[in-house]
Amino acid sequence: ISRHKLFSKYKDKFAKYGIKNVISIPLMDKERIIGVLQVMSKHEINERGIKIIENATEEITAGISKIKAEEEVRRSEEKYRALVRNAVEGIYRVTLDGKILEVNPAIQKMFGYSAKEFYRINAEKFYKNPEDRNKFIEELKKKGEVLDFKIEYVRKDGKLLVAEESARLTKEGIIEGIIHDVTEEEEYERKLKAIAEVSKALVGKMDLDEIFEKSLIEVIKALGADGGVIFEMEDNQLVLRKAHGMSKEYIKKYQKLQLGEHLVGKVAMSGKSILIKNSLKDKRCTKEVIESEKYLSAVVVPIRYEGKVIGSMALISKKANYFSLQDLNILQSVANHIASAIKAAKWHQRVIKALEQEREFKLKTAHYFFNPICIAKGFLELAKEEEDGKNKIEKAIKAIERIEKVVKNITQKGEIKE
Repeated sequence: ISRHKLFSKYKDKFAKYGIKNVISIPLMDKERIIGVLQVMSKHEINERGIKIIENATEEITAGISKIKAEEEVRRSEEKYRALVRNAVEGIYRVTLDGKILEVNPAIQKMFGYSAKEFYRINAEKFYKNPEDRNKFIEELKKKGEVLDFKIEYVRKDGKLLVAEESARLTKEGIIEGIIHDVTEEEEYERKLKAIAEVSKALVGKMDLDEIFEKSLIEVIKALGADGGVIFEMEDNQLVLRKAHGMSKEYIKKYQKLQLGEHLVGKVAMSGKSILIKNSLKDKRCTKEVIESEKYLSAVVVPIRYEGKVIGSMALISKKANYFSLQDLNILQSVANHIASAIKAAKWHQRVIKALEQEREFKLKTAHYFFNPICIAKGFLELAKEEEDGKNKIEKAIKAIERIEKVVKNITQKGEIKE
């Protein structure tokens, strides 16, 4: 120390403690310095001592590297656990024979089972069709991984869970997978297809009663409602055109409603849709209708044509929180189709009426014009053959006067009569 320039500043301090030799060896891990081992001695360190220190350095380096690696693994596992625990998608690990090894909270929520319940049930029990699992396993064994495999499961409450599943098969024969719940998307798509069928069914329909009947029944079926009504605007009030799944009491009592009366009246007056999640907690709902129909949720939309409200349509369910905004949008789409169908049917009725009036006009024209003309012509022909045809001519003039009266009535009063 006394002779080395690196320690010139500290030689007095070292001398105070009698330190004569210092050896510093870097701790190297794959060409990376992770620390320094420094040994100080009051005696001279010989070659054997240096060798012992170098060997110790290697062991210390290996120990530190091992601890760091274990710490890194622990941190990675913690991150993985946190990722799995907080993931929105369902994540699981299961053996090929169906023993569930791990499920995250998201998958527990999807199926409605706790983790303990999952571990007691074989995976095969969750499939609506067990054959689907066989196909899934077959694909995994063949390709090693499967992406977006659509499967139908059954939840704890018995409801259907439609999922897209992606998974890989590990060397140990463990299936590690992710489940994406597409139940709502599938249901929405199914409803849209059903509504498309409703729209298709309305094409060409010219009978108003048939339009109301067909559209209401089909949309109730498509959205799984318990009942529904269609009201049409007439003389500034609502007239019940069709009801399905409603009580006789309701149908008898509410043949006509004023604007602003009950939910359908409110919607017809404001032109804005209403979504009722729980009728017992919503002040907009009428107590007598709740009691007679025993409904808890409802969706009501205006029937609007070219910006003008021409009626309103409502569906009810005996379950609370049954209808969604998607259902409201679907029902509004149906209402728009109904409005177009109503207008087309009424236009068709006006055309038919106009054609009937034209036919009646022609018949009356033939009667009131041709009869007097024939009479006049007949008397004039007779007058030509007689020397004294005055009487015949007078009768002909009267027939012509009849025609004159008819023409005046047509031009002045718009009526075909004498």
